[in-house]
Amino acid sequence: MQTLETYNLVLCIIVFTALTALFTWLITMLVKNALRIIGAGLDDEKIKQEYLAEQNKKKDKFLDTCNNAILILMCVLLACLLVFSLYARFTENAKVGDIPTVKVVETGSMAIKHKDNTYLEGHNLHNQIETFDLVVLHKLPAEEDLQLYDIVVYKTQDYYIIHRIIAIEEPNAQHPNERWFVLRGDANNRSDEFPVRYSQMCSIYRGESIPFVGAFVMFMQSPAGWLCFLLVIFAVVALPIVERKLQQAIEARLAIMGLLGNTQAVAEQPVETVPVVVATVAESDADDEQIVEIDQQDEQDDQQTNIFGNFGERKTFAERLELLSEEKRGWYDHLVYVLMQIPSIRQSRAKYHELYRQGNKPVAKIVLRGKSLYVYLPVNASDYQGIQYGFEDVSHIKAYAKLPSECKVTSRRRLKNLLKLLAKYGDNINIDFVDDDDDDVVDTVATTEVALTEPQQEGSIWSNFGERKTFDQRIELLSEERKGWYNRLVYVLMQIPSIRQSRAKYHELYRQGNKPVAKIVVRGKSLYVYLPLDASNYQGRQFGFEDVSHVKAHGKLTSECKVTSERKLKNILKLFAKYGDKIKIDLPAEGFDFYKLRKKLTLNQKLYRLPKERKARFKQIVKAMEQKEGVTRWQSKNCITFKDGHKPLLKITVKGKSVCVYLAVDPSLYTAPKYGIKDVSHVKAYADYPAMCKVTSDRRLNYVLQIINEKF
Repeated sequence: MQTLETYNLVLCIIVFTALTALFTWLITMLVKNALRIIGAGLDDEKIKQEYLAEQNKKKDKFLDTCNNAILILMCVLLACLLVFSLYARFTENAKVGDIPTVKVVETGSMAIKHKDNTYLEGHNLHNQIETFDLVVLHKLPAEEDLQLYDIVVYKTQDYYIIHRIIAIEEPNAQHPNERWFVLRGDANNRSDEFPVRYSQMCSIYRGESIPFVGAFVMFMQSPAGWLCFLLVIFAVVALPIVERKLQQAIEARLAIMGLLGNTQAVAEQPVETVPVVVATVAESDADDEQIVEIDQQDEQDDQQTNIFGNFGERKTFAERLELLSEEKRGWYDHLVYVLMQIPSIRQSRAKYHELYRQGNKPVAKIVLRGKSLYVYLPVNASDYQGIQYGFEDVSHIKAYAKLPSECKVTSRRRLKNLLKLLAKYGDNINIDFVDDDDDDVVDTVATTEVALTEPQQEGSIWSNFGERKTFDQRIELLSEERKGWYNRLVYVLMQIPSIRQSRAKYHELYRQGNKPVAKIVVRGKSLYVYLPLDASNYQGRQFGFEDVSHVKAHGKLTSECKVTSERKLKNILKLFAKYGDKIKIDLPAEGFDFYKLRKKLTLNQKLYRLPKERKARFKQIVKAMEQKEGVTRWQSKNCITFKDGHKPLLKITVKGKSVCVYLAVDPSLYTAPKYGIKDVSHVKAYADYPAMCKVTSDRRLNYVLQIINEKF
């Protein structure tokens, strides 16, 4: 953040604090005056008429609901716009990665077409950018993939400029090791002052923009926008509190007048009444009495009237403990029970937390915030980042310097993991919990006694307990019955035509082309299968599918099935019949090797799946080699080889969706980035073709054809 921006932020905070104090004082004075008038009965007639009119009027609940919904929606939209603006502001210096980012165009150098820039009409370049447009920027491609008339963003001094490439200077005597790019704005009649290097560029613009939204984003990034947002939040918080106070006083007055049948409101909200004294000039004693009564009323209002009530008053640890739910109170009791079994443990309760020490060494701290339970432990949070712990590093807070890891106890599973960590302080700690295969949960009522041993690794804070197991490790821990279910699933899946298996760290995925077929996950000692089906069509007992489409990690595999029986497994296997007519469901007695069931795609099958543009490049290279005299073509299952007698010349194949060419030339002669040549001589299969080039663009295709014409 620059010095000027820091100054603006501090000034904004000072102005907001001053305005908030001023408005709070004004509102407090107005409310006190209104409460005195209502309590004295001066507005009884008006209150009565409004009450009777409200009773006769039919209350429209739908309209009230709509008004509240609109207010909430506006606040949410304003908050989202502020967060988005701040994110765009504070990430503008970051280089664009795989995730696109946005920026606001502040000038009009790309807004119109200057008459001198004839290339714009000649090449149909109509992607101009107006002032205050919000543009979407993508990751910058490789240097050799940048083309003429691309629109890029580059940095010069402290500014970011978005202009179009109008010329490219290849390496020469002046700049032998890099390309220079000449850029110009569409509305300018001359190019930028200095050529731009690739290292200065940050991102590329591909024509995606939102018009005029940038003006709102820039306003929300300014101190004025922050101030408006804070004042709106203050109004949203303060006005309902004021309205509730006035309504309570009105209801109390209505009860006194007998219009409300429930007189309990009078007891709950006592309102001191000020008798109305009609005095004449001669009745000086009455005047004095009236002045005394009004002064007494003012003093009572100053002492008792607080429009915000007890809002923001901090509760002690004991008070928060009483507000906990029964379940979380049980978690707390269980934590205390285990901690107090640690040898030489001492417990001390402060006003807002509870601390446990072993000698002078802090062991744990328990804090209650709202209705949540937090535990602080003396471990390194980076060693326990898994879901089962959820530790956060709070070492930057001075109060938690010796207890730098914070854990919010949100489930019984997390409580159990914390209790097991505490075993380092003693060998005979009794932890009561239910031993369940599927859900390792803590039960504070159960009495199963488990002795936790001290970790073997000395010097480590609490050993490596709780480290998340990989898919292979979880498979090994499965029972023999469930391991057999897994083998049958794999056997059937690998018979599906064109199936491909890929194993990640925590799951196994099966695809047919680009279409996901199934995913297998092991949790605890249970087997889960995810399929691309509509779960609502398979809700019967024989399947038991659940809809997990709301979970982003499962993508198109929206139906989850927990394999709990042999019958459910057979029903799932029958579903796979839609992928082929001759799928064997029963596992062969001699076992099987599912790697042998894979069907590798041939070259023709890969060519069929290539995009038209890449397929055309493949054919151009093949045609160029076929036109050479004395060249023989050999086509195998996976590649095409060209030889001059027994002399190898070129090999071409398809890997994934890319065309790869292997040339029998010295790769050291083509080290410039424009060729994209890599040395693969260390690979035994390509010893005769040491230069590999992945043809990713028409430009690289031209270089490959140039090498073919020169060398062959």
